[in-house]
Amino acid sequence: SSPMPPPSPPPPSPLQPGAVNESVPAKEITLVLKAGGTVEEYEAKADSIKASLRQELQCFSPACVLTVTVKAGSVILTVVATDTSGGASQVESAAVVLQTKALDAMSRVLGVTIE
Repeated sequence: SSPMPPPSPPPPSPLQPGAVNESVPAKEITLVLKAGGTVEEYEAKADSIKASLRQELQCFSPACVLTVTVKAGSVILTVVATDTSGGASQVESAAVVLQTKALDAMSRVLGVTIE
């Protein structure tokens, strides 16, 4: 019996009108920081903490998207910087530098106690 021909691949999904399909490899850089205090205290200054993180990580939109998620119960910040600028990622090297800072230096920079 002859082998079945392989199924044909599905057609690529059409882009939304006005969408641009740029093939820039996005780099995701994830940092997990444990902050002192309560989730409420963090939420009160979340905007300034995010602004400091953007500055530290050189993560500015639209080339880089920064998301910070807080786990309830403990203030564990998961910071994901998605860098789509392509080429050598400044964000990645900045994240490495940030992680090598002493906790008190990091706390000063971000305006929140990092434990």
